[in-house]
Amino acid sequence: MHESLLICLALIFSAFILVLIARRLSVPYPIFLVMAGLFISFVPSVPKIQIDPYIVFLIILPLFYLILFLVGLQLPCVTAGIPNIISATVIALLITIIVIVTRSAAGYISSLFRAFISR
Repeated sequence: MHESLLICLALIFSAFILVLIARRLSVPYPIFLVMAGLFISFVPSVPKIQIDPYIVFLIILPLFYLILFLVGLQLPCVTAGIPNIISATVIALLITIIVIVTRSAAGYISSLFRAFISR
């Protein structure tokens, strides 16, 4: 469990560093992250990483939820005069709905895939 947590923290830290490098090079960071991931995947000496699902659901997803919320507070509609409490509530509600729909869709698709594989 501790090893998985360290791997997750190392991946988050490396993504942060890659985003900083992409900004310095004036390259869109999603493209830079994908290119770095592709490069790392072709290196033969990189070990296969297996992460405990509990760590993903209990640490990684809530962290991304918090990041989405903080980024959402910087949207132009928030700074355009709409009261902050109303906009923060709307953003939190939308992000919650998005997370629930995404998790439900992923669970449904994985159950379909599992049923298809077991045939």
